Amino acid sequence: MRKLALITIAIAVAWGCGGVPKFEGDASDDPGADSAGDTGLDTTPDGTPDGIVPDGPPDAVIDTPADIPESCTPGTTRCSLDHSALETCNSSGTGYYPTPCTFGCGPDPTPHCRVWDISNIPDGSLLSAGETPTDPAWPTDQDYWLEIDTDTGQIDITLYYDPDVVIRNVRPADITGIHPGSGIHFTVIAQTGAPDMGVFSFQRFTLPGNYIVYPTGERAIVILSEEDATIDGGIYNGCTIWYGGASNSNEGPGAGTAGSSVFVGDCYRDGGGGGGAFGGTAGNGGGYTTDLVGLGGSPNGNPELIPLQAGSGGGDGGGTSGGRWGGPSGGATQIVSGGTLTVSATGWVTASGCGGYSAGYAAEGGGGGGSGGGILLEAPRLVILGAVTANGGGGAAGGGAGEPEVIYGQSGLIASTTPALGGTAVSDYSCDGGDGNGSTGNGSNAEPCNSNPTLYNGGGGGASGGRIRLNGMERNVSSALYSPASSSPAVTEADLTLI
Repeated sequence: MRKLALITIAIAVAWGCGGVPKFEGDASDDPGADSAGDTGLDTTPDGTPDGIVPDGPPDAVIDTPADIPESCTPGTTRCSLDHSALETCNSSGTGYYPTPCTFGCGPDPTPHCRVWDISNIPDGSLLSAGETPTDPAWPTDQDYWLEIDTDTGQIDITLYYDPDVVIRNVRPADITGIHPGSGIHFTVIAQTGAPDMGVFSFQRFTLPGNYIVYPTGERAIVILSEEDATIDGGIYNGCTIWYGGASNSNEGPGAGTAGSSVFVGDCYRDGGGGGGAFGGTAGNGGGYTTDLVGLGGSPNGNPELIPLQAGSGGGDGGGTSGGRWGGPSGGATQIVSGGTLTVSATGWVTASGCGGYSAGYAAEGGGGGGSGGGILLEAPRLVILGAVTANGGGGAAGGGAGEPEVIYGQSGLIASTTPALGGTAVSDYSCDGGDGNGSTGNGSNAEPCNSNPTLYNGGGGGASGGRIRLNGMERNVSSALYSPASSSPAVTEADLTLI
């Protein structure tokens, strides 16, 4: 079973190739006659190396003035002039020999090759914890779900059109560490102020175009790929109650507040719940008076998605029955590659929230939509050509006092910039719910529901979008479809964190 010994072997990045210049560190005695630099004395133009340590291509001309061997203390280190290598004084104290640094040389607190501090992963060796599988390749003859339980580590391949039919158990449950057949390593990492993470390490993660990953555990999902990772299919961590680190209704730091009720005359008037928020501002619910309105949540978390967070749920609608729930948020997803992480033109990653809910037969306010979740993509080189979306759900309309319909706000859409629609009122007693986020990432307020005294039940507010973070030293990400839009504060990108 093949296993790469070092993470750096798997990381092939453009700036680490092509050789490392060898300079003395004081270029004043070497004014440009040789491009590679020396560590000793060249006296002829015939291409003879210096002889103290290898210095790359030998000189083609005599140096003017000639190099003077440098005196140094054996074992001392410094960064090369271009910071591409760590230089160490040789045992004779007459010059430095270089060690190329994949991510460059840093001077503080002492000269060292810089290393990548992977977001939310305190143990960097987890990136290389996966192994080459010995099991047969995954089937590709039809469409499949790849169900990943972030609580137990179990992974199953099921039929897309009948998810109850398990085609193959890829990784059994309750095995922490490596599973030899699949080569997939599993562990759990606790977070403070955010859901725990179920971390799956692959040697090379490749998702075919006819597969959709579906998290089924309560923990956030993290996929680590030591080598290149390619997503031609879909990763769906959206609109599922309690799965993939999502927040349920009324939960999360940006949760919408519940609508209120007041008895007037011979009936209740019920306000709609506020939408859940994460990367933007959520919409308020509707109500006959402002004191009945559930308030939408405010932006929360941080652009870096450290810790790895999901969104927040919508607030419940006001009323006396149980059928007026806010929508759960989208989940929390992190995907890391040690080489190139590619979301191809057919690939997509989503963490969209659910729409609010109300039972049409009950006179009550509609639930607010759940916000989009969090998506963090990180690698030395990012190529994002497909869709990355964390849309919020729409609020539900108010209930209709005897109408039979169950009313939902629309869930956040996959691979789309179209806002989720709020629920449409089904009777003369209720008002529409608010739409989910648009390009700005903000949800919409529900109808005020106070235009006439017969409108009793306010709709829920629309949810905001989630957060999307793209970390990489080389980022080819402008061709992707993002929702919220890449121009909004909810979508950010940055270099890798190097220490």
